[in-house]
Amino acid sequence: MKELELTFFWNSDKKTSGLLLIPDIVRNKKVLAIGYNILENYPYEISQLVLPKYLQKIERGAFAHHENIHGALFIPDNTENIGQLAFEGCKNITSLNISPKSKLKNIQYNAFKDCEKMACDLTIPIGVKVIEHGIFYNCKSIKSIKLHKEITKIESMAFAFCENSTGLQLDPDCKIESIEAGAFANCHNMDAIILPNSLEKIGGCAFLNTDVEQDITLPSNIYKIGYGAFIGVHSKVFTIPDEVKIFKIIDKKEVKSRIEGMYPHLFENNSNFNNDFNLDYTLPHEIKNVVIGKICYRMPDHLFDQCNQIESIVSNNTYPPSIEEHTFMMENAPNIELIVPKEVIEKYQKANYWKEFSFKKLTAVEENSFNKSAQCFVDNGILKIKSQSPIKKVEIFNILGSKIFEKSGMIQDIEIPWNSNSFVIIRCTNLNGSIKTYKCQ
Repeated sequence: MKELELTFFWNSDKKTSGLLLIPDIVRNKKVLAIGYNILENYPYEISQLVLPKYLQKIERGAFAHHENIHGALFIPDNTENIGQLAFEGCKNITSLNISPKSKLKNIQYNAFKDCEKMACDLTIPIGVKVIEHGIFYNCKSIKSIKLHKEITKIESMAFAFCENSTGLQLDPDCKIESIEAGAFANCHNMDAIILPNSLEKIGGCAFLNTDVEQDITLPSNIYKIGYGAFIGVHSKVFTIPDEVKIFKIIDKKEVKSRIEGMYPHLFENNSNFNNDFNLDYTLPHEIKNVVIGKICYRMPDHLFDQCNQIESIVSNNTYPPSIEEHTFMMENAPNIELIVPKEVIEKYQKANYWKEFSFKKLTAVEENSFNKSAQCFVDNGILKIKSQSPIKKVEIFNILGSKIFEKSGMIQDIEIPWNSNSFVIIRCTNLNGSIKTYKCQ
């Protein structure tokens, strides 16, 4: 049997409303592809669109802006490619259904942009490795997003304005290296922000106005952070983990060029930006405590712009990291406690800019808790957390980032009945404010 790309489908002499079924075979040829604007000028309401079962490719703009398409959309298992703008502006599609058996490999940019009523729990198929630019932009009704571990990149504005999505589920061993500019901007109802350790780049405005209340711990492989990345996230603690040596801030102009020309309304009526769209800061204003890991040797200029509520900085580095004149808001330095191991206080007191801070003398217990690690493991159905020295708070989060356990006080040993095979994240806060994060199953 021969193969066919269908480029035109409907007969103006026959009024067709309701179910629209595109046949599997036309003139004894399998329909493997659907071409550009296949329903051009189609005037009737479609209660549901049924695609051919042999379909391998949906071309660029195939159904773009057909607001007369209603109901659930099922992508055939044989489909490998959904082209650019394929369903853009199909505002009355109510759900997107992709089978776990799907052969889908590519969903190209803006493929489902502005499908505002597409209410579903979205699971990206295993064959798709890159979430391209804007593919689910302004899909306001998506309920949750599940990404598999083989995804390497989430491009700019991919899920921006998915305003009703409450959960982003990532495999704990995922390979995502880059979350680009505005990827999750204005996802107001997200439960949590998940930053896998594989992540090397967080683009500008990546989590703009997500309104998540969550402390930020940078991934261990981070290298670049864009201006505005965490504007609108509500965090009290910012942690640079022990594995991070150096990272930099992406230039403001690069961030603006990635977003402003394509989606200027992202900045409209936004109190976090001034009238000429300057990205004035990167991290949340509300940060009160900063924790610096053991080997971080350089921190970028303007990292803490407008973070004027910082009360303490804990540095676990035995040598003062290099900082610039505007890394912190230095006019506040005399009112910020700097906490470092006692054997290196003199180094910090002589170091450029560090010497401007107020040094706190640690108690014996606090000094003993520096750089101590806890053990976290499951033994015979019991989750055990054991620490060499007292810790003041233990928090446990599930794979979605939701907190499922918290205990405060002078803690050294915790045992919790445990019958789950799922990964959890355990966060231990030491008496000096430093934070250690562990993964356990």
